[in-house]
Amino acid sequence: MRTARLTSLVLAVVLAVVLAGCGRGGVEGAPVFREPGSSTGSAAPGARTGEPASGRPADRGNVAPAASTTPAGGTTPAAGTLALFDAHIHYSQDAWSQYTPERAIEILRAAGIRKALVSSTPDTGTQRLHALAPDLVVPMLRPYRSRDDIGAWTRDPTVIAYVESTFRRGVHRGIGEFHIVTGDVATPVIRALTAMAIREDLLAPRARG
Repeated sequence: MRTARLTSLVLAVVLAVVLAGCGRGGVEGAPVFREPGSSTGSAAPGARTGEPASGRPADRGNVAPAASTTPAGGTTPAAGTLALFDAHIHYSQDAWSQYTPERAIEILRAAGIRKALVSSTPDTGTQRLHALAPDLVVPMLRPYRSRDDIGAWTRDPTVIAYVESTFRRGVHRGIGEFHIVTGDVATPVIRALTAMAIREDLLAPRARG
């Protein structure tokens, strides 16, 4: 019973990671996505790097029509394009030499992205984008200091100190994206980060019970 309750709590935290930006970011409507080369929407490939499963250059594929410049120096989607909320973007270390933060933000705005849920390995990448475009970037904190943490973080107690010391109250909107394998939902690391998410009020309103 205790395991089932903990599993439910962990799932609620994971759900909150996705909902936090939606619930607090002021974005209207549901996100609409398109993989490069499709004909049903628009994705922002420019910052989708740093994931083992990716393997494609970050700005390959379709780019939305040119966006117009606003008085504040930002851009707005061109006429006829959709305003999107991209809920899965990484600006991890292996992307930094290919795309400057300025270029990554430019690609997102040109694609019509209104809000972007960004997490990076390490968190420095996310903070660089957020510093340039706080109106666009919704920062999430990954529990990964490097790619080596992806498969081992749930059993590495030093991750707790990393997350607690890196977390910026009022800036980070959730903990994630992360990976959990079967059997690791009740480790001390998961328990500690779940408790932190509750303590820092990172659960989105719709995920609270």
